[in-house]
Amino acid sequence: MKKSLALILTLSVILCAVCFTACSGSEKSDKKAQVDDTNLSFTTVGELRNAETKYEFITADKKLDDELVVCQIKADASGELTVPAEYDGKEVVAVTSEGKENTAVTALTIESGVSFIENCFAEKSALQTLTLPDTLTGVFKSFNSCAGVTELKFASDFKYLFDSFSDCPALEKVETNSYLHDLVNSFCNTPKLATVTLNGAIQKLENSFNQCALTGLSFVDNIHKISESFNECPALETVGVDQIAGSMGNAFNKCPKLTTLTYKQGGERIGNSFNEDPLLEKVDFGGGVGSIFNSFEGCKFKLPEQPAE
Repeated sequence: MKKSLALILTLSVILCAVCFTACSGSEKSDKKAQVDDTNLSFTTVGELRNAETKYEFITADKKLDDELVVCQIKADASGELTVPAEYDGKEVVAVTSEGKENTAVTALTIESGVSFIENCFAEKSALQTLTLPDTLTGVFKSFNSCAGVTELKFASDFKYLFDSFSDCPALEKVETNSYLHDLVNSFCNTPKLATVTLNGAIQKLENSFNQCALTGLSFVDNIHKISESFNECPALETVGVDQIAGSMGNAFNKCPKLTTLTYKQGGERIGNSFNEDPLLEKVDFGGGVGSIFNSFEGCKFKLPEQPAE
């Protein structure tokens, strides 16, 4: 009798173990099945580093481990996509795309943990919904002509923005909350972009925010260089600058409603800026500007004549 009971108990333990293993395997299979391999493929940083095409995010962060995973959106992807933060037990550090154009993807969610986005929906996008991760560090050549993007907020890790978010007809609000190393060729021809909040210093702001709907702009931290930006903004009325450490060039031209410019602390120079702003009359240079040339032409404000040497 005791032997029979022992045998029954042994068999029960074995059966339970088999069931547990089967259930665990099922969970793993289900988790793996959740990866959208119809629309997404995966490679590594090392494989992209050795490819003929050069990737800006690899250049920006040369210390990226070659084993980190990169998610690629397939050229014929469609529907609503979610980019995972992990694949096959490894961190997904970036998302790229096999093609610049895609009119079939309607929504994109990128999970927290991903750091870089490059060459995604750069042209002719039908994207209506975009959810960015709070871990984002840089966006390169992405999200131009996105019809449905209305608001963007970049968290404290964000540093690089190149060739992105231009020609977005519904974009109304942009906020950054970190030191930006570069903001280049972005947010141009955005006719509804009326609110821009730049919380943090900027090393370089170049060819951005042209032809947008800003009514007022305030730089609350140190800006090193502004060039070819904020031109042809038809509603811009006031500009406030706490400090420009370097220079301003080819900026704030052809802003027909601009009336007021206030500097708290000037920079090295202003060149080829604030021209053809017919209502600009109130200008305060605060601590002064090193030099001013080819600027404030066609304005009510007139630079004081310099004494002859």
